[in-house]
Amino acid sequence: MKERRSSEQHDIPINYRKGNSLLGKVVLLTSSNSSTLPLLVEQLADKGAKIALICRELPASVIERIKGVRERIDGRLLIIQDVPAGAQEAAQLVDTISDQLGDLDIFIDLSVQPEQPAAASEPEGGASTQKTPHWPLMRAVLKELA
Repeated sequence: MKERRSSEQHDIPINYRKGNSLLGKVVLLTSSNSSTLPLLVEQLADKGAKIALICRELPASVIERIKGVRERIDGRLLIIQDVPAGAQEAAQLVDTISDQLGDLDIFIDLSVQPEQPAAASEPEGGASTQKTPHWPLMRAVLKELA
């Protein structure tokens, strides 16, 4: 386990590099990738970030590993397992995150699936009207970051 020192507001890793510090930054992380998520959460936490994690359909073992990180960083990790469907719910979620952790600084979206090749039945140019399933959340987050 890494050596740590405590301060009034943060459990600060001693071995973080000053140039790479995320101390006090609020990171909103959305993910459906269970293989990289625990490591990314640990790395962000070790850099001093406050993390709001929006995840759904993750295996229980991954959630338990992430909860272990939450215990270690004492209050700098908020786990949200329900993705809001509408614009109003998404805006309320962003407000809740800001109230609990502070204003958003960084948005990392690992939940977007790679684009599929255009189907033969789609119009030429591949124009699609399909939206990302969590578009209301993305819009609320981007509005907050603007």
